[in-house]
Amino acid sequence: MLVVLNAEMEGKTMKIRTEAKFSAAHVVHLTKTKCSRLHGHTWRVEVELEGSIDRDGMMVDFGDIKKVIDELDHKTLIPEVAIIRNVSGSLADQVFKGQTMVSFPDPAIPGAEKVYMFPPEDVYAIPNTPEMRNRFGTDVSCTAEFIAEHLIDKIAEITVKKPVKNIFIRVWESETSYAEASFPKM
Repeated sequence: MLVVLNAEMEGKTMKIRTEAKFSAAHVVHLTKTKCSRLHGHTWRVEVELEGSIDRDGMMVDFGDIKKVIDELDHKTLIPEVAIIRNVSGSLADQVFKGQTMVSFPDPAIPGAEKVYMFPPEDVYAIPNTPEMRNRFGTDVSCTAEFIAEHLIDKIAEITVKKPVKNIFIRVWESETSYAEASFPKM
């Protein structure tokens, strides 16, 4: 016989945790360090949810969380505000047709721009939502902090109808460095 307790009715809180890895490139263009160049990492993401279980006996399907993280795998992570969508001129149309052009201010040369071209399927554009603009401003770098905020927003979206009260996320850029964010859902 299977007995599933409603953790919330019992005054209990359930925690679930999962982690996943993805490989992706990014540019931290607002710094004058080597990180202002295009480079990549094997990122590790830890997600912890706190809440209660539903009638199915789970808080959220781990597979749904991993799908969110997998969207970033083998992509170049770009803040959406850096993407130039309209490439004009006949030569540009012929050479770069269908490509995604990305432009960042070059911190080493005032007034200069770094421009990259990518096939669209190689780019994951992280939207700079009004909430993100309040936290990071309009000119954003694709830092571990920015990625953590984006992932927490995406996980909040998929758990909107789930009995989740708190979301905790940790995004590891290397074995020794991570950004951590939390989001209380009410």
